[in-house]
Amino acid sequence: MDELEALGLANDTLVVLHADHGWSLGEHGEWQKFSNFEHGTRVPLIVRAPWLPQSLGTHTSVLAELVDVAPTMWGLAGLPAPAGEIFDGTDLSAVLAAPRDKLLAQETKPWAMSQYMRCPSDTRNASNYWKANDCLFVDRVLMPFFGYTLRTAEWRYTEWTRWNGSALAPDHSPAAFVGHELYAHHAVGTGYSFDTFENANQVRYPPWCC
Repeated sequence: MDELEALGLANDTLVVLHADHGWSLGEHGEWQKFSNFEHGTRVPLIVRAPWLPQSLGTHTSVLAELVDVAPTMWGLAGLPAPAGEIFDGTDLSAVLAAPRDKLLAQETKPWAMSQYMRCPSDTRNASNYWKANDCLFVDRVLMPFFGYTLRTAEWRYTEWTRWNGSALAPDHSPAAFVGHELYAHHAVGTGYSFDTFENANQVRYPPWCC
């Protein structure tokens, strides 16, 4: 920002800052980024569009994915998407134009998705899937399992299924189903603590039971 100021470009330059993954520091017994938990999938995302003064110094609860960054940058810059290209992201520029509109935030991006793979050393015994299951240096055609997680404002649902290495796609047949997780995020807000959430799988222990 100091350099942009020195060049006289601070008021004309869109700045976007984000990370590529989150980081666990022992929560859920996890270290680093290798999970579908909130710690591994949530990243900082800061957008500075000086021609939208109403957005400066504000924050929003809108859900976002990193695939949204490029479409949002084009939207904020008033540019069309590259011709002939297909992008999966959502243009979030309207959220920056009205950052305090909570309803708009919910309607613009009601969910966000992430995925992560698991390569347990013992794929024959399901009770051992949790052991030594990182996929570092494993060719993608040989990865046995993938987890797909869907985050909404109040829930995170993760489903694990077998991976079809030949097709490089998940196998969503009933026989390929491995497991699922559902975590409540209803109390997110002031005093939010990462340690508070995603500890009780509601698929097994629903809140209305036991």
